[in-house]
Amino acid sequence: MKKILYFWLVGFSIITYKAQTTVWNGSSWSNGTPNSNTDVIINGNYFLNTNLSSKNLTINPGFTYAVKNGQRLLIYGNFTNNGKLYLENDAILTQVSNNSVYSGTGTATVERQANLKRKDYNYWSAPVQGQNIYNFSNGTLHQYFFTYNEADDRFYS
Repeated sequence: MKKILYFWLVGFSIITYKAQTTVWNGSSWSNGTPNSNTDVIINGNYFLNTNLSSKNLTINPGFTYAVKNGQRLLIYGNFTNNGKLYLENDAILTQVSNNSVYSGTGTATVERQANLKRKDYNYWSAPVQGQNIYNFSNGTLHQYFFTYNEADDRFYS
């Protein structure tokens, strides 16, 4: 009786992916213009005048990241702000993932302009702790500000 031996060769390959990192030094990117797979470190003042995407974004202490009017900054991961973030009127910052974290000891300033006529309504919100919404509309009497109550879906003066 003839014996037949079967050999199976199984190969495994483990591929790891390390996100690319690029650093802004105040005049250029160290590893090319970032995209949604790139970790970004701001180590020099940066004034964004085009749309930009990043995986994770870090602003180091002492540096400003400004997003110009009408431009968009998309962050697909976490945002660590230890410097200054400045968003001009109509600039947009979006953290895309619901699991993204904003952290750091830096400041964020958002400029918004609205041309309202008497008795116009405008929906503004202050999604950050410590923001005083009354500062957005100098001269408007306090009884004309309303607070939204999510539990009953109503606005209260």
